[in-house]
Formats: sequence, C-alpha cells, structure tokens
Amino acid sequence: MAKKKPSARYTYNYYDETGRRRTKTFTAPTRGKAKRLAEAWEEEHTNGDKHVPMTVLEALNAYIDNRSAVLSPSTVRSYKGIVSARIEGTGIAEKEVSALTFTDVQKWVNGEVKDKLSAKTVKDHLSLLRSATKPYNKRIEWEDIAMPQVQRYQGYTPTDKDIKALLKYTHGQSDPTLYRAILLTAFGPLRRSEACAIMDTDIKGNAVTINKALVRNESGGWEIKPPKTVDSTRTIIYPAFVVKELSGISGRIIPCNPDALARRFERALKFAKLPRFRFHDLRHYGASIMMYMEGVSQRTIENRGGWSRNSPVLKRIYQNTLADKEAAETEKINLYFSQFEVKY
Repeated sequence: MAKKKPSARYTYNYYDETGRRRTKTFTAPTRGKAKRLAEAWEEEHTNGDKHVPMTVLEALNAYIDNRSAVLSPSTVRSYKGIVSARIEGTGIAEKEVSALTFTDVQKWVNGEVKDKLSAKTVKDHLSLLRSATKPYNKRIEWEDIAMPQVQRYQGYTPTDKDIKALLKYTHGQSDPTLYRAILLTAFGPLRRSEACAIMDTDIKGNAVTINKALVRNESGGWEIKPPKTVDSTRTIIYPAFVVKELSGISGRIIPCNPDALARRFERALKFAKLPRFRFHDLRHYGASIMMYMEGVSQRTIENRGGWSRNSPVLKRIYQNTLADKEAAETEKINLYFSQFEVKY
C-alpha cells in the first residue's frame, strides 16, 4: 500500500468585487508551498493592484449598503454618521480608492486628532475606513498608521454608598420607572438599551431574560431589535426584592427610551446631591463590585453582564477600581508592611 504523501493547507481570506469577504483553501506538500499557491492565485484573480473606478466615499457607501441587512440599525446609522461627518468634504473622500496612500490616511488621522476626537473614536473611524477600502487597495500598511494613545477611563464609578443613596432618593420621590431601571442596570448589570426593552413576559420567577434592545434605527426613531452581540442574550437571576419591584406591570417594564432615561437619571443625581456620573456607570459599578466578591469567577461576571469570554472590554473598562474598596485594601496592605518597621 502506497504511503500517503504529507500535505498542508493554507486558508486565504479575500474580498470580492462587491466588498464581501470570501475564503479559499490551498493544499500542497508543505505550508510554504500552499501559501505560495495562494499568493499566485491572489496575483491573478484579486483586484488588489487593479485600477478600480471607485472613490473612497463610494467604497464606504458600498461597504455599508452591502452589510445593512446583517448589521443592527444603530450600527448602520453610526457608520453613515461617520461617513457624513468625518469623510465627506475631506481630502480623501473623492480620491480613487486604488490610489489611496499611507500618507493620505495618516493625514486624515492627524485631522481626527486635531479635532480632539478620543483615541477610541479615531480607532473606530479608521477601522471603518480600512474595512471599506482594503479590498481595493492592498498596498497600505494599516498597522503602521500612527494613532493617538488610548487614555485610561477616568470616569467616576459609584460606590455602595452612592447606590444606596440613589435608590433611597428615587424610591422616596415616587419615580418607580427610574428606581426599577437602576435596580436592573446596577445589579444585572445591563445596558440602557437592554433595560428599556424588557417585557413582563421576559420575567419568570427571579429570572429575567435579556434577548433584545431598544435602539435607534436609521431614521432616528426607536426600535426593538436583537441585542448587541450573541453573548448579550442571557438570563439573569436577580435578588427576590428586585423582581418584586417588577411585578404587576404589563408590557415594557421601563416604558421610556434610553435617552429619556439618562436625562431623568441626571436630574435625580443633581437633586440627590450625589457625585455626577453617567447612567452607564451603573453597569461599571455592577461589574466592578462583582470583581471584589470572593468566589465569583471571571466567567460568571461575563455571563451575567453579556460579555464575551475573556472580554478585553470588561478587563479594561468595566472593572474599575472602586474608591471605597481600594481604600480598605490599601489599609490592609499597609498594615501588613508595617511589621517591617525598624524601631528606634
């Protein structure tokens, strides 16, 4: 029986003329030879170095249109807003996409920074530009584009004392909608859009199923859609006292949109004389407080908050240091080190 010859596979990802991502697999005795087959095929079949009669603006619009059926309405709206506000009217908008250069992109990024946009915003804008133009121009080394340094999140994460005072105030002011929203968001933790989409039918006992979100559509109106990511769909077991506050309601538990909820929250903070922070920081609080709980795993926190496994977002942003917890731990650390003091 003849001995089977060794073989290796190389998977090549590329974009077709409509901007859609495709995959082609090449097989050869070695991975190096398989890769060379892919490179030869790319040279012959893809439009990487061909002249494409399309401007950067047209490439962006085509990219968004081709994905409008699978992207959320809020994402489509966001992409179109980026194109309208940051691409149209700039030096690269009418430039042919195949003629776009590294220098063109770097100058555009410099303009984003000059306009004092955050590092994250610049990164998101560049990501959209790269995704839309890369299928037609493979010469740009996107990884070498100089980007602004991402700043560590400096917002205020509320403490246990803040949360108790806020709940006491909203409950005492007879604002059940805001009171319930704070309970759901801080102890979920949830996103505003998720809290505003919960229906009475989503509650079974102490379990609340999160499987939709109230988001803006392309026209600016509000629409209930599937959640942000696959991991966002989850069921959260809440404390009994939270679910008790949700009983007896028909339809949406929080009958207002996310923006209106944020405005009501800002007023409550002001009149309750509490530090100023965003409604979304309640979600920061929920993630951060769970981090300090003994025996609570990273995966449990991810599941409860709807983050993906080993989420960099959770680690970098949401698990902020809580001032009161840090103070207690700092005292504990210094107490330990005090044993090394040399007495005179």
